[in-house]
Amino acid sequence: MRNTMSENNKVLLVNAPYINVYGPVKLAAGRYFPLGLGYIASVLLQSGFNVKLLDPEAQKMTLDDIEKIVEEWKPFIVGISSATPNFASVLGIVRLVKKVNPHIVTVAGGIHVTALPEFVLRKNEELDIVAIGEAEYTMLELCLASRNGFRSYDSVRGIAYRRDDKIVFTKPRPLVQDPDTLPFPARHLIDLNLFYPNLFNTRRRRSAGIITSRGCPFKCYFCASNLTMGSRYRPHSASRVFDEISMLVRNHNVEQILFFDDTFTLQRQRVVDICEHILRSGIKVDWHCFGRVSDVDQEMLKLMEKAGCSSIGYGVESGNAEVLKSIKKGITIEQVRRAFAMTNKTNMRIQAFFVFGNKKETKENMNESIKLSKELKPHLAFFNMLTPYPGTPAFKDIGIGDLDEIANWEDFVAIGPKASIKVGMLSKKELLDGVHRAHRDFYLRPKQLIKILFSFRTFYEFTRYVKGGVALILQILNWREKSKQA
Repeated sequence: MRNTMSENNKVLLVNAPYINVYGPVKLAAGRYFPLGLGYIASVLLQSGFNVKLLDPEAQKMTLDDIEKIVEEWKPFIVGISSATPNFASVLGIVRLVKKVNPHIVTVAGGIHVTALPEFVLRKNEELDIVAIGEAEYTMLELCLASRNGFRSYDSVRGIAYRRDDKIVFTKPRPLVQDPDTLPFPARHLIDLNLFYPNLFNTRRRRSAGIITSRGCPFKCYFCASNLTMGSRYRPHSASRVFDEISMLVRNHNVEQILFFDDTFTLQRQRVVDICEHILRSGIKVDWHCFGRVSDVDQEMLKLMEKAGCSSIGYGVESGNAEVLKSIKKGITIEQVRRAFAMTNKTNMRIQAFFVFGNKKETKENMNESIKLSKELKPHLAFFNMLTPYPGTPAFKDIGIGDLDEIANWEDFVAIGPKASIKVGMLSKKELLDGVHRAHRDFYLRPKQLIKILFSFRTFYEFTRYVKGGVALILQILNWREKSKQA
C-alpha cells in the first residue's frame, strides 16, 4: 500500500488504558490529560498533519469503539503511549489496529519500551516501531518517513524497528535543548471536562496538569524518570510557565493547576519568578506541586502560598538514614524535618511519600518510617511499595536473566493491590503487612482525621475525600488479604 500526503495525512494517538491496575484504590485515582501525547500532537499539527487523540478511559471508549474509529478514519500511523503496568493494553490496541489494516504503521513510546526496546519488538510482531526517549520530533520524522509508503526509517533518530527479521537501532535522539520552543500541548483535541485530579489532590473541579521542566539530575534507586527525559534539568522559563497558566485560566476556566515536574522547586529563582508573575497578573488559581526537602526555605514557601500553592508533596522515602543513602536519595532526615516544620507554618496541605521494600530495608526500618510520618505532621502520607520498573537500578538488582520469567507487568504498580517482585530483604508478605500497618497507624488517629477535615476549603473537595477514604479502606483490606496469601 502506498500512502501519499494528498491521500492520507491522518495520525491517530492513543493513551492506553491504565486505571484497572490499581485495584480498589482506582476509586481515588484521577484522570489527567495525556500531556506527552498532547505535545506530540501539537508538533504534528504544526507540520500539517491531521491528528486525532484518544483517551479511552476518559472518553469511556471500548476496544470496539477504537476499532470503529480506525476503520472509518483510516489513519496511516498509530502512536500509543506505554508505561509498564499498562503495556498489555498497548499490545491490545496494536493488535486491533493490525486486524483492521495490517499496513498501518504501529508505534509505541514511553518508559517501558524505552527501557526494553529489543525485548518488546522481539516478543510482539504486530508492533512495528519503538520510540526511545523524548518522542515529539521522533514521531514527526516517523510520520514524514511513513506517509510516502516507502517507510525508510534509518534517518529517523531515536527508534528501534524490525527490518528483515532483525531489530535495528538508529542513532539516539538528542534531547530538546530548549523546552520553550515546543508548542503548548494540544489540549483542544479532547474535552478537558473529562479530566480531574486524583482524590487527594482535589481542591477545585476544573483542573489541568502542566509539565514545566524536563530531566532530573538525581538518580534515585527506584525512579525511571531520567530514562526518557534525561538527567539534565531543562526548565521552561518562568514567563512561558505563566503564559500556559494564563491560557488555561482564561481560555478554559481552569481553577486548579497540578505541576507534574519531578521537582518543581529545584531552581529557587524560577519558582520566585513564576509566583511573582501570578501575583502581578491578579489571576486566582489553586496549584499543587512536588518539592524537594533540600530546596525549600521559609520565604519561598510563603511566596508560593501567597501565589496560590495550596498543596505540596515531598518525597521522604524512609525514616532511616542508611536506607536513604542506599537508594541515593541525596537528602538527610534533618533536611526532612526542617522542610516539614517550615511548610507546617503555612496553610498549604502537605503530602509525604514513603517507599517500602528498599534493598537494605528491614521491618524495623519500616517502623522508623511510620514513626517519622507521624512526627512530621503532614496532612496525608502515602506508603508505596518499591516497584522495580525496567531501566531503574532496582530492576537491575533483581538479576532476572530471562524477562519471560515476569508473568504480569500489570503488577508493577507502587500502590497496586499486590507486590510485584521481591527486591530487598523483605518478603512480599512482610512488605504488604508493612504497607497495611503504615496506612492504618497513620490515618486511624483522631488527631489526624481532624487535621484532614480542617484542611478542606471547598465542598467539592470534601465529597471527593469521602470517596478517597472509602478507596483507602478497601485497599487496606485488599492488602491484608493479599498478605495472607503471599
